[in-house]
Amino acid sequence: MTKYFGRDGRAIHRHEWSRLLGDHSYSVVREYDNGEVFVRLRWHGEVSDPNIFRDCWNLFLLTVGNYNAVGELKADPVENGKWFAYEEDGIKAYEAFLTRWTPCCIDADGRFEECDNTLAPPPPPNPDVPVTDILTLACLKLGDDDVGVW
Repeated sequence: MTKYFGRDGRAIHRHEWSRLLGDHSYSVVREYDNGEVFVRLRWHGEVSDPNIFRDCWNLFLLTVGNYNAVGELKADPVENGKWFAYEEDGIKAYEAFLTRWTPCCIDADGRFEECDNTLAPPPPPNPDVPVTDILTLACLKLGDDDVGVW
């Protein structure tokens, strides 16, 4: 008797599970790629036997791969395919792997710091930059024949 559970462990209907599984922003908890290693922690949410202890549910899957010399991604023989019952445990394993095998580290305050992730979005614009500096930069990009563009 298969049952479905959200990232928080609460039971959900199969239709909601299917929708959430297709939502990359929900199902992918963490993801890292630096051209040498690829790591993804993904919520799976399907439990084939919910009668086993909650700590044994396979809700989150850690996928780990290494790129070979020709750029093909090969499954890591040790870390790939590990399952976790709780999101926090999966995140700890994700961060521990990256700390061991990439430039990622734990900062002085004990927080995980991710480095060189090509999948990370660019940082947001700095809200402390004065608007006049932005306008000045925009004006510098104009050429001689751009007179009257304003």
